[in-house]
Amino acid sequence: KRMRTLFLRSHEATLLVIVVVFAVVVNAVSGAFLTSENLLDILKSSSIMATMAIGVFVVMLSGGIDLSFPAIATVSMYVSVRLLLLFQGNLPLAFLFAGVLGAAMGCINAFLIYRFRIPTMIVTLGTASIFLTFELLRALYPAAFDALDGPKAGCPPGADVGGQRARWRPAVAA
Repeated sequence: KRMRTLFLRSHEATLLVIVVVFAVVVNAVSGAFLTSENLLDILKSSSIMATMAIGVFVVMLSGGIDLSFPAIATVSMYVSVRLLLLFQGNLPLAFLFAGVLGAAMGCINAFLIYRFRIPTMIVTLGTASIFLTFELLRALYPAAFDALDGPKAGCPPGADVGGQRARWRPAVAA
């Protein structure tokens, strides 16, 4: 009984009431909000954030805080999309590379924290800025990185480059 009283007086209970009232009002206006299809769409669209929240929770349980996880996730997703475009939908390769890239960036954080005894918050904030800067440069100035994509980069679809037909790979901005 004491737990229930404490919960009803908490901020979480107030937020729960607000969310429920909002859902009821939106459903009353549109009539399509509280359908099973829409609720599944909401679950699917929030799954990435839920996964990242679980990861941050684990880091916080260990006594640290990671401010670079959104940057690491964004860079990994960007590279995965580029690989999917480059290798025409090779999903296992994209997942593998995203995992390896994310782990490598996490290891950079771990090395800096452990080797130089810099506080976690400072290191992850700094590396987040560095990771996002490289991604932003790659997205905004693809010509500067064409050597990484090979000789067919930036060619229009179907162009003949060195005896091979070029595949158009658009630069995906994050």
